[in-house]
Amino acid sequence: MLDQFKASYTAHRWIRRFCGALLCVFVILLATLTSGFPPWAWRLLFQVLPQLPRLWQLRGLRILAPLLGLALLSLTIFMLWICVLAACVLIARHWWRARDMSAPLEDEPSPYQSPREDPLYETTRGRVQTSVISKTSRNVRFDVQLKHAYHGLPTAPIALVDARNEQFSGSSVFLDVSTVLDTGIKRRGRPNEDSLLALPAIRNACGGLQPVGLFIVADGMGGHGNGQEASRLAIAALHDALKLALVGSPEDDNYEQILAEGAHTANLAIYRRNRQQQSNMGTTLAVVLVIGNTAYIANVGDSRVYLYRESDGLAQITRDHSTVARLVETGAITPDEVYAHPKRNEVYRSLGHQAAVKVDTFSVPLQVGDLLLLCSDGLWEMVRDSTIEHIVSSSLPDIPQICDELRQAALEGGGKDNISVIAVCARRY
Repeated sequence: MLDQFKASYTAHRWIRRFCGALLCVFVILLATLTSGFPPWAWRLLFQVLPQLPRLWQLRGLRILAPLLGLALLSLTIFMLWICVLAACVLIARHWWRARDMSAPLEDEPSPYQSPREDPLYETTRGRVQTSVISKTSRNVRFDVQLKHAYHGLPTAPIALVDARNEQFSGSSVFLDVSTVLDTGIKRRGRPNEDSLLALPAIRNACGGLQPVGLFIVADGMGGHGNGQEASRLAIAALHDALKLALVGSPEDDNYEQILAEGAHTANLAIYRRNRQQQSNMGTTLAVVLVIGNTAYIANVGDSRVYLYRESDGLAQITRDHSTVARLVETGAITPDEVYAHPKRNEVYRSLGHQAAVKVDTFSVPLQVGDLLLLCSDGLWEMVRDSTIEHIVSSSLPDIPQICDELRQAALEGGGKDNISVIAVCARRY
């Protein structure tokens, strides 16, 4: 209840004004009823205390009841004034923070910075490349309403044709897609902080249909609806950015850079919303852009992208930006200890908490029959990779069944977090 009030107080100006007016009325009533400041009870108590020995001789034990009542009344009035002082301090602190937040930050990077000025362009491969999205294309909106967000909508297969790819040319190859979005068991009845988007083809800003598969999983954080808002805002901002970027063909088909800049756009959208609302929401991000026979992948946080290939089995493509993943890399813990570690939910990189974010990007050649699996930690923390692989291999080519069985396995494993899954399989008609 208290956290909900804090969130409402931060979000709505009328609540702040009402609370300020209510505090003023309370101070006036308290001062009137207690005869100003200091209150009459305090003055009387300080007058009685020096006379206590004499009163004891005259009244004896009969003095204890009125003296105790006077002390309790003085203490009650004291506590009320302490509450008033604390409320004034909190209001002044909130006002000061709002004043600081409203001032522009000198070190906030512009979305039009060059790669040498912006640390975003440092990808995991160590390349520093020129900007792909033009300045006009980067001018996306940041006031995306929640009703325009995308989440949990299963999509029908749409033909994917790209004449530049010899492997897929001359054949009808399409993306078979299924999704699952579940709040889990422990968080049942609370806002689902996971959001997802699954589009086997998207329309660009000029209205043209692009043979591009776009798939996103975002796991929000912040609690009390903030996580849900962050994940939806990230998906909406990234989707808008990619629609604008894909109007023309990027130079050198640099789609990894498009994803990195799109993630940067989503990060700035949440970061600015945090500054406006004085909140601390954020989200992870796992995104796959399928063009022709190549999957371009980007991630921030611990939401994952897997690739299942019949000959090779299941492989994790993305790298978790979490405390436990770093401990595994340094050899401090084993991979099996991740699932029971007390810091398994801590991530050191996410969207929205800083003005710039480093994005990991990858590209994976696809073959017919390959399956891409995007998921939040609500799946992989509850279901081991070996079990995921078994479910995928035994259920192919039934993609909806894969998603349903993965969700059921996550629930049977405890269902401690929201569960989001996108399964994408490249298939022939």
